[in-house]
Amino acid sequence: MATQIPQPMLNTAKQQIVDHTIALICKNGIDQISIRQIAMAAKVSPANIIHTFCCLDSLVTQCTKHCFDALEVFIACSKHRLHKQAGNIETFWKILVEFNCDHASKASIICMYLKDPALFPAIEIKHSLIQSLANEFDRIEHDLRTCNNQIRFIAFIHLFRMACRMAKQLNLSYGLCDHDRALNYYHNAVEWELNRLLKLPIS
Repeated sequence: MATQIPQPMLNTAKQQIVDHTIALICKNGIDQISIRQIAMAAKVSPANIIHTFCCLDSLVTQCTKHCFDALEVFIACSKHRLHKQAGNIETFWKILVEFNCDHASKASIICMYLKDPALFPAIEIKHSLIQSLANEFDRIEHDLRTCNNQIRFIAFIHLFRMACRMAKQLNLSYGLCDHDRALNYYHNAVEWELNRLLKLPIS
């Protein structure tokens, strides 16, 4: 069952613009969108978008932060739902795969950002993400618990990008998140590289 994400506090019109912008970035790429395209998709005037967000960069920034906020809320909701199972790396992995399956557009934006932040407007996400990851990994019974924040950040990028790849396979095959298959994929295709990253000489 899909975990429902409580929406951030955006009014309906603003949320509509953000949702259409996310969809267009996923479809066309971040360097191929314009205020005019977004206005047509959201059925609002370009002037309305400029009045609300000032410029395209500000809108893209809002969309990117919205996606990362959604991931953070999703993880928290999933951990509350799973309760006793939430303290291990396999559960954290399955939560990432489930997010990618259930909220593919938001996950795609996050994956684009993690792959190449330079494509996006200057956004201070890394620091807040590292703090959020610290809260998660401090509670996980795994070697990540004793790693520094730089290693944790690199490990998260690997986990999330692989979860995105796994989710695409699952959605093509079944249209839903198969937890057993996701777990097998983790042990066969993700875990070895994760353990290698944890040994990098980065302080």
